[in-house]
Amino acid sequence: MQEFDLAQLSAEGGDTAASRNGASGERSLCNRPAGAPTMVVRGNGRETPLPATQGDEHLILDNALVSATNINVSRLVLTNGAVLTHPGADTVVEHRLLITANTLTISTNSRIDVSARGYLGGLRDGNAANAAGRTLGNTTVGGSLRRNGGSYGGVGGFGSAEAFANAVYGSFRDPNEVGSGGGSDSDPAGNGGGLVRISVETLNLEGQILANGGAASTWGGGGSGGGIKITAGTLSGGGSMQAIGGSTGSGQPGGGGGGRIAVYYGAMQEFDLAQLSAEGGDTAASRNGASGTIFVQQTGQAPTMVVRGNGRETPLPATQEMSI
Repeated sequence: MQEFDLAQLSAEGGDTAASRNGASGERSLCNRPAGAPTMVVRGNGRETPLPATQGDEHLILDNALVSATNINVSRLVLTNGAVLTHPGADTVVEHRLLITANTLTISTNSRIDVSARGYLGGLRDGNAANAAGRTLGNTTVGGSLRRNGGSYGGVGGFGSAEAFANAVYGSFRDPNEVGSGGGSDSDPAGNGGGLVRISVETLNLEGQILANGGAASTWGGGGSGGGIKITAGTLSGGGSMQAIGGSTGSGQPGGGGGGRIAVYYGAMQEFDLAQLSAEGGDTAASRNGASGTIFVQQTGQAPTMVVRGNGRETPLPATQEMSI
């Protein structure tokens, strides 16, 4: 190639005057035979569904909103305000985002964000006919009732009526579920957070990885935080991870319980583990959800579990030998 600028290739969605832009297309750049192929999704329209990858690509998300469930690439870069998510749950199926790569880089203004993409809250979207939030198994059976927050790693906060939140579930060592929706008796409750599972040789996290619960309205409980599992050879950067319960719109309902975060790594460079958060959702009347769980283990070292936050009491799961 001689003097041609690949940045001049454009497949963005069409602009509108009311933020109804089309989704960006993808650009496939096939390098010389010895080079890895590169796919770029650039532009800030509606959510772009990512096509299937083969594992050898360099994938660049540049100022784009992209939805995927399974990404297997050589290198993944989120830059210039890019957001990567997975589809939201409905009443039949829940989704997750699985990422396998040699290198994953997330810039300071970019993020992986599956917040409010888990089980639906009461009176929300496809669950609009049910006051109970949906929970494990994608059912309202055992779900949080009326004004109570959803639970996952931590219990949802009790609201001012019919105090019942769904039971906690899942493994603090291996988060593998989405979060639960809150209950409501009048207007929509918050959805649970989604699920992100990442396996990489190198994670350079300057931005954020978020699986927070959805906020609720005046009479609905917050959704619980979702799940994040990271397995990395090297973890670096000044970014953060959150699986925080959803907040509420008044002092009547309870906040969502915190989710679950597990991080396994071989080496760490300038990353601050205090930037991992799984707190319960805030409310205006001290009806916060309980904190979820944070589990961290370096290869060859004793694991550490952290429960951090000042919500309602957190039921401690069974432990083996570890620091708490």
